[in-house]
Amino acid sequence: MTAPPTSSEVATAVIELVTNPDQSRGKAFIVSGNGREAVQE
Repeated sequence: MTAPPTSSEVATAVIELVTNPDQSRGKAFIVSGNGREAVQE
């Protein structure tokens, strides 16, 4: 991904999370130039 991510890249990351919610349940994510990343507690 580019830094900062484009709106299309952010939308793609959101769609990935929404279409596969079981693997991401209970986690928070950010979308950066490195892609989708889980926020560490």
